[in-house]
Amino acid sequence: MAVMTTTWVCIDCGARQPNDGTCAACGHDPTLDLSDERTREFMRDVELRLKLRREGRFRFIGVVVGMGVIFGLWTQSFYWAARGRIYPGLPFFADQWIFMVLIGFGVAKILEKSFGKLRFPYLRDDLTIE
Repeated sequence: MAVMTTTWVCIDCGARQPNDGTCAACGHDPTLDLSDERTREFMRDVELRLKLRREGRFRFIGVVVGMGVIFGLWTQSFYWAARGRIYPGLPFFADQWIFMVLIGFGVAKILEKSFGKLRFPYLRDDLTIE
């Protein structure tokens, strides 16, 4: 474990500071002792909950964008002409479902890479501090 010079952490914003008390970054009170194992476990739990909530939002946005793109293309005559010429299409619009899934998955992954920031990036998986 690395030597820590900032041993107190704010759960609300993830900022570290050298002394106990009100967080210097966001004003939340109190800060928690980073050397305590229970604090680090609590931080992992907070990080996991934030990650799950963020991923759920990204999936929802991906589904909405994927459906919106395909439904928008349905109103265009070139799309139906291309569907008949470039590829034959699948029964029950299965190709449309596949396109929606691929677009939604891509959007969700792009959002995750762009906005998937960690609140505690210095907390590693083995519950030690970098």
